[in-house]
Amino acid sequence: MSAPGTSPPKVVPPLHSVTSQQSAPANVIIEVGPDGNKYYIQKAFLVHYSEYFSKALSGTWEEAKNGVVTLTDVLPGVFNLFVEWLYTQHLPSNYSQIADGTTHEHKWMIRLYVFADRFAVAALRTAMNRAIVKKYSKPSLPPYSSIIYAFDNLPSTDPILDLLVDITFITWHSSRDGPKGAAMIQDLPKDFFIRFYMRVGNERAQNRANVFGAFDIDFCSYHEHENEADKDNCPIQYKPAAGKYKLERPDVNKKPKDTGSSS
Repeated sequence: MSAPGTSPPKVVPPLHSVTSQQSAPANVIIEVGPDGNKYYIQKAFLVHYSEYFSKALSGTWEEAKNGVVTLTDVLPGVFNLFVEWLYTQHLPSNYSQIADGTTHEHKWMIRLYVFADRFAVAALRTAMNRAIVKKYSKPSLPPYSSIIYAFDNLPSTDPILDLLVDITFITWHSSRDGPKGAAMIQDLPKDFFIRFYMRVGNERAQNRANVFGAFDIDFCSYHEHENEADKDNCPIQYKPAAGKYKLERPDVNKKPKDTGSSS
């Protein structure tokens, strides 16, 4: 058992050199999507990195008996990305090329993050959290389709939801939306609007100017660090920007000591 405030000991992952010497039964079949695309995956890697697959492929689950797991509501493109990460432990440099050849990188990053959360792939979820936060460290308006998908598929406590709200808060203005974007605004989830208006209200309560370019985000606050040491070693450290207000994840905001001053 780990001492308080320390990380639990890490379990050593399986070695490729060992699993490659095992026979075919070491593989399991994952049927993905409505067409049941078959993937033959090393069981050792699945059960090591995914709590979901570890349970599904052991004990009394039906999947454990026949060695087949069916994921009809998962896109093959998302599973392609997962398999590449599973065997390489590296995120792709080109998500869309591996997924389906399109150019919708935002879409695939959010969907892979949702996959990692849903199937309890902790290491991938952490890696994707870092990748998504880093992507928005040069703030740009998130695609509305990605916002909708994230809010529809992630738990309400997920930090990426707050990130998407706050990035929208500091980058959006009506002239950035064409007819298509204006139409999609109507499809944004209720929870998104609630958080957005709470953010607006919070900043106004502190008398912090709600104007374009007035805020600078502490991106580290949207991570989920294991402990203070991990946080201290985070490669994204907040550096105050002159003349801007510091914005951080709502549940870690400090109560303002005074109003009308930047931090």
